This record gives sequence, C-alpha cells and structure tokens, in this order.
Amino acid sequence: MEPGVSPGDVAVVRPVAAAELAVGQVLLVDDPAAPGQLRLHRLVGIEDGGLQLQGDANASPDPQLVDPSAVHGVGALRLPALGL
Repeated sequence: MEPGVSPGDVAVVRPVAAAELAVGQVLLVDDPAAPGQLRLHRLVGIEDGGLQLQGDANASPDPQLVDPSAVHGVGALRLPALGL
C-alpha cells in the first residue's frame, strides 16, 4: 500500500456497512488468495460479482473480486512506524 501505508505502519479500521462502501476507501478484507489472512487494499470498483481492490503500489487491480461480507472495516487512521 505504499506510499500511503508503509511496512511498520499500523492501520486502524472502523466497521462499515456494505451500503457505505465507496471507491477510494482503503479496506481491510479477508484475503481471497490466502485463507485465514487479511489484505489491506484500496477499493477501485464495485461490480455485480464483488469488490475490485488494488494496492496503491500495484500496477493493476487484484485478480480476485472480494465479497462485501469479507470486509472487516475501512481505514480510519494510520499510525506511522508504530509497528516497528
């Protein structure tokens, strides 16, 4: 998620209703490519099949859509280097 979120930063998320999701938000979701892990990426599109996410440092969107029920929350605060 660089440059917005760097390794060692702590991201605080708040719950969000599916109806409140908007393109541009940073979301914490269940990682569809790695069961049991989480992914912090930006919402770049809302489609019939799910949510299209993309990391800020990535050239293209993630290949898998994310179901709105997999969203844990939306980024509310970044604490730089707190996790180091």
